[in-house]
This record gives sequence, C-alpha cells and structure tokens, in this order.
Amino acid sequence: MDNLPQELIDRISSFLDPGDLSNTLTVSYQFQLAAERHCQAYNSFALHSGDESKKQLLNTFSEHPRRFSYLRDVVLYTELPDLRVRKRRKTKDVVVSLEELACRESQEELDANDEFFTKHVLFLFETLKRFEDAAREQGHGPGRIALTIVAPDRHVDTEICLHRRYTSWRTHLLRPVSLPTLRCIRSLRVEGGDQQDPIDHDEIDTVVCKLDLRLICDLITRMPELENLSWVGGGDEWTPSSRSAAIAHYYQNYEGPRRDSRHHFAEALATATLPKSLRNASLNFLCPLDHSEETDQRGNLPNLILPSSRGDPFSSALRAFAHQHRRLNLRVLSDSTLFWPLEPAADAPSWPNLEDLHVYFHNASPAGTWYFQGPEGEGSQTSPYAVTTEMYPPLADNDDDRDWDLWTSEAGYDEDGGVSACFRVSPLERFLLPFLTAFVKTAEQMSRLRRYSLWTTLLWNPHDVEEVDLLQITTRSFKRRSGWGIAYAASGTQGFEGEPGEVSSMRRIWWKTGAWRPDRELNGQFQKIGAYNGSDLIEYYGNNEGGDELVETTVFERFEN
Repeated sequence: MDNLPQELIDRISSFLDPGDLSNTLTVSYQFQLAAERHCQAYNSFALHSGDESKKQLLNTFSEHPRRFSYLRDVVLYTELPDLRVRKRRKTKDVVVSLEELACRESQEELDANDEFFTKHVLFLFETLKRFEDAAREQGHGPGRIALTIVAPDRHVDTEICLHRRYTSWRTHLLRPVSLPTLRCIRSLRVEGGDQQDPIDHDEIDTVVCKLDLRLICDLITRMPELENLSWVGGGDEWTPSSRSAAIAHYYQNYEGPRRDSRHHFAEALATATLPKSLRNASLNFLCPLDHSEETDQRGNLPNLILPSSRGDPFSSALRAFAHQHRRLNLRVLSDSTLFWPLEPAADAPSWPNLEDLHVYFHNASPAGTWYFQGPEGEGSQTSPYAVTTEMYPPLADNDDDRDWDLWTSEAGYDEDGGVSACFRVSPLERFLLPFLTAFVKTAEQMSRLRRYSLWTTLLWNPHDVEEVDLLQITTRSFKRRSGWGIAYAASGTQGFEGEPGEVSSMRRIWWKTGAWRPDRELNGQFQKIGAYNGSDLIEYYGNNEGGDELVETTVFERFEN
C-alpha cells in the first residue's frame, strides 16, 4: 500500500462513500490524505458568534493546514446578544425589565452593535489569513473560497415593544483597513437581510439588521483575487401599502439612514482599489422584490440624491464600479447616471468587457420622481421632498411612540387595513426617456455585448386611487403584474422567447413595452447596439400574437438567468 502512487489512491478513494472512507483513515498517511479530500467534511464551515463555533473552526484547520485547501464555502452568521425578559441558563442574554426598557435603540446600543459585528468579521478574516499563510508555507494552494456574510440578527422576545423589532438604522463595519488581505476569497455573497412581514408581528422574535451599503467596498478591497460578487437585500426599505396605519408606523423605514447608506457607498468607492480579477456581479438591491413593488404610488417620494447636484451618487458609483465586468445583473433604484454622467465634459463611460447586462430598474427614481404614470396621466405631477434631520429614527422614547403603543394596546393593529394604489402603467416620458437615452448611449459602445435586458414591473391595482375612475378599473385589460422592458440578443445567442437552445443568425431586439413605441431617433440608436456583430436585425414589438399586451415578469427573469 505504501508504494501506491497518491494519484491512484485518490482515484480509489473517490469511489468510496463516507462510511468506507472513514475505514481507510488508518491504512496509511496517503489514504488519510485521500479520505480527507473526498469525505467533504472540510468543504464548508458555518461560523456563528458563539465561542464554541470559533473553537471548532480553529480545531478543524489550525493543526492541519492541508485541510484548508479543501475548504470551499464559508458562511458568517452574526447573532447579537438576545434581548429577553427572562434569562436562560448559561447564556449571555441581555435581560431587561419591560418597565425600564426604552422603546427605541440608543446611540450606545447602535455603537455596540457595530463593534460586535466588526469584531466577528475581523476574527474570521484574521483566522482565514493564518490558515492561508500556513497552507502556503507547507506547499498547499491558496484556496478557492466562496464567502457568504449574512446580516446580523437578534432575538427579541415578543413581549417587548414592537418598536424594538424593526430597525431603519444600518449596521456598519468599523475600521475596515484593519482587515487583512485574503487571496483565498474568490466569491463573495452578502445577504443584506429581510425584516419579517409585519403582518406576523405577534410571532416575530427576530430582528434582522440592515447593512450599510459601503460594506461592499470595504470587503472587496481586501480580496485581490475576487472573481464573483453578489448582494441581496434592500426590499425592506419600502413600506408595503397593504398594511394598516398602525403597522406602517412600527414598520416605518426612515429616509435618513436610507439616503446616507447610498451616499456612503459612493464615498467609499471613490477611493477604493477594486480587485482586477472581478468579472461577474449580481447586485440585487430590491430583494425581496414584492416589498419594493407594492407601495402606495399616489404619494410623494424622498429625494435621495441631495445634496448632490450631479445626479445620484449611488448610481454614478455603480457605473464606475462596473467598468471591468464581463457579466452584470442589477436590480436597483437608479437614475440615468447609472449609464452616463450628467456633466457634458465628463469622459464617456467604458465597459469594454461586458458581454451580459441585465438591469431591473424600480419604476421610481432616487430623485423622488416616477418613470411611469396612470393610463390617463394620473400621478404625473407628484413632487419629491427633501430628506431632513427629522427623518431619522428617534434615539429615545417620545410622545408619538407612546400614543401608538396606547392606541394599539386598546384597538389592535387593524391588520385588514391598507390601500390598493398601484396604477402607474404608462411611461412618463419626461423622466423615462433620459434614462433610456443614457442606456443606449453607453450600450452602443459595448463592443462585446451579447445580451441585455432593461426592464421593470408594472402593477395594476388602483381601487383606492380617486383619479382612476371605476370605468377604467373594469375595462382596462392591464394584468395585475407585468414586465415592461427591452431585451436584446446578438446572433448565435439564446433569444428572449422561444425554445431552450434556440438561436438566430441575426441580432434581435424585443420591445415588450405594451402600446408604447420609441421615436425614430431613439429607435435608431437602439438598432446600433451590437452592430459590430452584423448589420442584420430583427425587431419584435408587442406579444407573439401581435397585440400590445405585456408579458409576465417570469419571461424577463428567465432571460436574465
């Protein structure tokens, strides 16, 4: 056995199930190595906040650096100390008195949460760095790890005030420059969390923290070999319109932290050195999508751009961030600067490597305007409002909170309340056309572009919109939920519709825009996209039967994937 080559032993071991592999551990050192490689016991690790989880990580890999080369998936969970009214044995719960506990988080508590999260991330990075260095010293590879970081959460007893079970404040990574550089991280996924549906408030005992968006920049600058990036979250920044006034109060998403988080990302990216190896990104800032869709479309929206005078800083930063990507999938609240800068003297954007581009844009803009209006122009004149210092969660108890607590203790939460106010199904061209024009100007210069989609969701549920008369509600043929947008496939690629694997020898554009059509100039610009791939072009308008009915959103989603 000792004379068998390692390659043959590896081959033999690859056919054994875990039980048989364990029986080979003592045959020889060579069989032990093969068993460790193929048993998959060291392929993944989930790190939690407790000391036992940290000890397990150290015990598994510290004494055996070779095992680090088998590690493929690491997930970081951060569980903030539980907030309970009764202490459990042998735990580090924060035990509170309901009479003395403030309804709102104090600044000291917010700072402590940031420190707790930072300490946990730093431990993981420093530990992986030690493993990486030890493996390299023994001649093992640097590793290829997919790291997932999950938004911190916290158990909060249901007896505690509902104000404590939702949060608008962001959790921050402090002192990011103190993180060591990790060459072993090839893929990063950040799960921004999803606060639970407030309709289940009686059962909610977990608070999911919102992460500050600059975390993306702070992390990837410490990962010089990163190839793939994913972010999901942000859908809970919107208050669903189908909720009662009482639930909307407790579930309120304050504008101040939301605006600041977008600006923090832009500020961090301005000085960040991005990994040159990064080629693929999927950034979903509207997840879960239904939370960001089903809002009251009658009301005014906050201007999340100010004090910037050059468009949305967040959209502009994403444009700069994406210039080296090969594949980019975005779901985002954005303006035209996502594609083209507002300054006339600015350099033209350069995305020279982009092959696949899919952008889902929210039908509102960060400036507080809407890209769509009602079928007869309803809602075309709404005005955005500025974000002020009053639009942050209170840091202490106040009379308004006490009034709501008293009201709900006597009258309940009126869980059947809410409105049906989704009516924006027609393009509002004075805002939509600049967005489309910016896209097409940039896409014309993407010399490797093979496929793109630019789309959004239109909802039709206008029963509580006074401007939309009953006749329209009953006679309009709008679907409850539809996809509106444009898609493109170069010759030799899978099309937007059709059978799997079906390709064409021509470029194709699909205008899934209902009855709306671009003017001749804009249409001509879209026709130029991908012209380097051949001049022949087919354009499809409406649905497959020649009508103007919009498609299901799943059609766009399949094309994205």
